[in-house]
Amino acid sequence: IKNKNKSDLIATIESDELREYFMLMTWYHIGTFNDYFNMDGNLKNKVIVVGVTGSIAAYKSADIVSQLKKMEAEVFVVMTREAMEFITPMTLQTLSRNPVSSDLWEEGNGWQPGHIELADKADIVLVAPATANIISCFAHGLAPDLISSIYLATLAQVVIAPAMNSKMLSPPATQDNLKILAD
Repeated sequence: IKNKNKSDLIATIESDELREYFMLMTWYHIGTFNDYFNMDGNLKNKVIVVGVTGSIAAYKSADIVSQLKKMEAEVFVVMTREAMEFITPMTLQTLSRNPVSSDLWEEGNGWQPGHIELADKADIVLVAPATANIISCFAHGLAPDLISSIYLATLAQVVIAPAMNSKMLSPPATQDNLKILAD
């Protein structure tokens, strides 16, 4: 994870609605998410796994999914149980035109576990919003849920958008977790 200059990232985003959303969040990224949005807005046929966690900002994930679909990306949404307290899977399923996954233990019917399949097919894993809890799981290699399991298994570009009260973002524990991800 690198601390990304928000104005650089925001300038490369073609969609006004996505740009507005991204301006509200502090961005950290692994890899080069910026490169994907710097392709004349071309996300056509890119597979994006959108991880939605339990933050009040979860309602904005509907806008993100909608805008990514307008850019012709293939979008797969993965939600934590806590995220479903803020927005329903049906909303994101309708917008993404794909089933929404939320339970590590109710994965597909094929031979390959669903989290591995999603991790393998993803071009980008976007976790927006990312709570302090999910950041901690990522930083410490914990996989108690589907999105953290995908995170551990993927070789794709990973972008996290922390969304929490500044009192939760500023403590040493949260900052230490972000530093761990930066290394």
